[in-house]
Amino acid sequence: MEQVFKVLSDFTRIRILNMLMQQKWCVTEISYILGISISAVSRHLSKLRMVGIITAQQDAQWVHNVISESFYKENELLFDYITSIADKDDTLKEDNEKTKRYITSGLTCREICECPNKIENIINGE
Repeated sequence: MEQVFKVLSDFTRIRILNMLMQQKWCVTEISYILGISISAVSRHLSKLRMVGIITAQQDAQWVHNVISESFYKENELLFDYITSIADKDDTLKEDNEKTKRYITSGLTCREICECPNKIENIINGE
């Protein structure tokens, strides 16, 4: 459990976990929505995966990241806490708004890679 708390001590990983509580995401989607580089997202996802918080699901050429069902069941209070702070923290609230706009748009990982300007306009509410 000590390793889990060490991994969750980074706020960016909390932001990623907050997103993953809503649905599965590819690295590119997370990168654009949170405004951090793909390589940084990959490093954070690797650490979350290393301690069993998330798993990867292959979907053709895309890899989607999801919260591990077993981890979620064993740590529901942790996810309740993240949900409660997401309502109070300005950064998490902004992430949630961007996430909602993106989900509503119906864009996919493939479309983002082909035309990155689309996601920028959508998540920024333009």
